Amino acid sequence: MSKSNADNRRLQREIVAVIVFKLILLVLIWQFFFSANRVDVNPQAAEQHLLSAPSSANSQAEASSD
Repeated sequence: MSKSNADNRRLQREIVAVIVFKLILLVLIWQFFFSANRVDVNPQAAEQHLLSAPSSANSQAEASSD
């Protein structure tokens, strides 16, 4: 094996190790900080929200532009 080929293999192993380490770290961060946070979605409330008239903030912005 030539010197550059050995260097490339070592670099490849280091990059893979760093990526695996970062993925493990991301999973741990998610597990400790975000996994317990769940949002209950009520389908009727979501439908009402999406199909309702514009919010008062939008109405005020439209009124001030007249």
